Amino acid sequence: MSDPFKIPLFNLHDLIVITTAIAAVLMLVMLAVSPTKNARANHCLTVFFGCLLAHSACIILMWNAQIAPKLNTFSAAIVVTTCLANLLKGPSLLLYVTAITQAGFSFNRKQLIHLVPAIAVVTLMLALNIQLDDLKGITQTQHQRLIHDMWLLMKGLPAVYALACIPIALSTSHLMQSFYSSDSEMGKNWLSLLCIGYAAYWGLTFFSQLFGNTLTKLWLDNGSMADILGIASNYLAFGLLLTLFSYSVSLTQQQLGRALTAAKPKSAAKTTPLKVDSLANTIESCMKNEKLFLQSNLTAEQFAEHVGHATRDISTVLNQHFGKNFFEFINTYRVEEAQRLLISPEHIDTSITDILYMAGFNSKSAFQRFFKRITEMSPSEYRALHKKNSSVSD
Repeated sequence: MSDPFKIPLFNLHDLIVITTAIAAVLMLVMLAVSPTKNARANHCLTVFFGCLLAHSACIILMWNAQIAPKLNTFSAAIVVTTCLANLLKGPSLLLYVTAITQAGFSFNRKQLIHLVPAIAVVTLMLALNIQLDDLKGITQTQHQRLIHDMWLLMKGLPAVYALACIPIALSTSHLMQSFYSSDSEMGKNWLSLLCIGYAAYWGLTFFSQLFGNTLTKLWLDNGSMADILGIASNYLAFGLLLTLFSYSVSLTQQQLGRALTAAKPKSAAKTTPLKVDSLANTIESCMKNEKLFLQSNLTAEQFAEHVGHATRDISTVLNQHFGKNFFEFINTYRVEEAQRLLISPEHIDTSITDILYMAGFNSKSAFQRFFKRITEMSPSEYRALHKKNSSVSD
């Protein structure tokens, strides 16, 4: 008889799931103690982290070989929690993304439709008295096909919600470009990466549920393929929670909050054509004489404060008079400065990397992208063409 004290309670894969649960708890604590200007977004994010915590806990309770057999008393509670965690994490992510990207977001009755799948599945599970072993597929019941379909719904619906979040998150790029002048300040749209990451993760879990058994039968691997897919999804959950959220939650909420505040309509003030022309002249004067674009982390708020006008007025003039957002406007001047430096005799031997920083850029990719868009050639090609033309004229 084996000594129970020599049998480890948790294996490495369990520890990853437990660490994910601990990370979710820490995130919940952070949300509780951190001040925020967007309480509704915080409520949605709290529900989301709560779902991740509950989901991780249920994985351990359901599949740990030493714990699961002792939980028959709590079988129905674990089944209900599993269903709720899987079916509420998608809606909570969608509402969170919507809340931080739309000014004036509020909860309404129409959003209650997101609760329908969770309520329907939980009601069905309780009505049919589905137990934990039934949900795990250990026991053969007359509801086996229905349980399989419920699992597909619980795994597939979150992926659909994550996919729906992606275009909403991508739409924030335009808003951020109206406020920031560099890619690094915009965080390179981590909100979009977050949504894409969860779409991939939840898509994998759906794929595992849909095709895991089929691959097992096809390759005759006694279930190892389904296990591998399930374990891989747990590691993905761990990686996403630690790498994406630890960086993006505070950054995205802070930056989008500032951008939404700046973009919030003001009912009293209206910019007249005369004011647009006058302010446009002031803006051009500041750019040409004071070269504010050389500040690599310049924001629309800082620029507006320097000019002495509201941020929204600056954005309106840039759109109406110059046909550009703040990001495009500032970087156009930076490209012009880079062109001047590239052909300047004083900087003829200065590296292109140094030139881009001297012109106000702090991102090589943004510099290359904007330079080629405006000049239709790369910086090195532009410099080489100038040298060639200079030698011909000589």
